[in-house]
Amino acid sequence: MKKRVDSKRRQRVSGIVLAALVTASLGVSALGVSAAGGQVVLNPSSSSEDRVGYSQININNPRHGEITVSVEGEDVRDGDWVKDGKRVSVYVKADTGYFVHEIRVSGHTTTDSNRIRFTVNTDDRKSYTISASIYDRDDRDDYYDDDYDYYYDRYYDRYYDRYYYDDDYYRYRWDTKRISALREDTRANANKGIVTAANPSDATARIATETVLTKTKSSEQAKVVFRNSKTIQNSVLRTVYSTADGRDVMICADSLDGGRLIGRLYIDPSKASDTAVIVRPGIETSSELCKQVRSSFARGYTNKNLAVVRFDQQGSFGVSMEAAVDLKLTGFDTDNLYFYSYDSSTNRYSRLTTEYRIDSNGYLHFDVTDGNYVVITDKALSK
Repeated sequence: MKKRVDSKRRQRVSGIVLAALVTASLGVSALGVSAAGGQVVLNPSSSSEDRVGYSQININNPRHGEITVSVEGEDVRDGDWVKDGKRVSVYVKADTGYFVHEIRVSGHTTTDSNRIRFTVNTDDRKSYTISASIYDRDDRDDYYDDDYDYYYDRYYDRYYDRYYYDDDYYRYRWDTKRISALREDTRANANKGIVTAANPSDATARIATETVLTKTKSSEQAKVVFRNSKTIQNSVLRTVYSTADGRDVMICADSLDGGRLIGRLYIDPSKASDTAVIVRPGIETSSELCKQVRSSFARGYTNKNLAVVRFDQQGSFGVSMEAAVDLKLTGFDTDNLYFYSYDSSTNRYSRLTTEYRIDSNGYLHFDVTDGNYVVITDKALSK
């Protein structure tokens, strides 16, 4: 038979429970010890002692939208601290007439949708910065590939169908076909330590760097190879440098024609990552443009032996880089080469002072700081 609890006792029990709830909400136990360790979210004014085992959340709201962050149904404000191991939900709402292009969490970028989730790891970082890029819908075509109706996600290395309207924002649907024209920039290539992409992504660069580091002894230089890339973004250089984490790594930007290596730029990411220059590493030695420049110099000067190298880069590389090119130097006095940097837009040239060498495969190595053209001869230019 169950015992009855009289009304006075029920009131006393209820009072104890209510007091316990109030005490817990204030973060103080009956013994006077802080109960912060049991809380999921701490406010910015919490003590440093309470914040042990927590990471701070910094929210940078975009101009034309709002970021909402929550943990287990509890709102997280800018500057709040979230407990280790908790899943953080992020929702980005764009203003009318705008769409969410991407969401960034401490450097990691996603364009899957306007919602993401991540887990707090205090061993990984003590703070997480959340931001988003929101663009005008009228300009949305500027953020997609001009030739294909596909959108490329640089971080996740995926392609998506062109935008579609859904619930007042744009989502990107996973494309299973992965059209062959864009298949070059994939994990399969990067897993060989070689990137064959016109515009390599940060994700591909990271995978390629990780691959070559595991295949290279720590005492040796690791080489990440980019083949026939039209541009190498500064963020890619930074990704290679940060992924190397102190290891000696070099980027080899190769220009190939039918499988034949025409030229290579050796890019030191530890130096180039500090510049704001986007590297255009293409090299030509026998194109019509090279022939035209050679003919111009041959008409203006008496030098018989002339060779021309054209770089896709116009203007400065930002730092000095070593170039290696495949040139026919038959008949040249290769012990006495002269190098001239030529700017076709101004029709001016200047003497390029550089050390040089010819390796065992016949490639001529020299240093450049500017792109444009390099004219090579075996005596000073004379009329």
